[in-house]
Amino acid sequence: MTAWVGETGEATALTGFQVEVARLFFSLPASDLFLLAGGAALLAQQMATRPTQDLDFFTRCPVWSRPPMEPARASFVGPTFASEELAARELLAVLDRAAARDSSTSSLCGQSRG
Repeated sequence: MTAWVGETGEATALTGFQVEVARLFFSLPASDLFLLAGGAALLAQQMATRPTQDLDFFTRCPVWSRPPMEPARASFVGPTFASEELAARELLAVLDRAAARDSSTSSLCGQSRG
């Protein structure tokens, strides 16, 4: 995994390829209804350091999924859920998966407000 430094100098565990794909996706007009979520969004918002291998794009369209409760937040790769909502959604995913890789993510609950 190659570390990537974002536009404002933040280090992230996203690879250059992941950053390129996310930026390309969000440059498309059809991406207007999507947000970056999951581990990549946590990294883009500097809320976690655990590397991820994928990019999760969720629609804001209420027909297909629960719409965001707060306005989207900009990141160096594209829009994500707001920090508190992102932490809550990740916590639900962690509880649903119960995977060992999620032990570093569980600390997000106490950090999401700060």
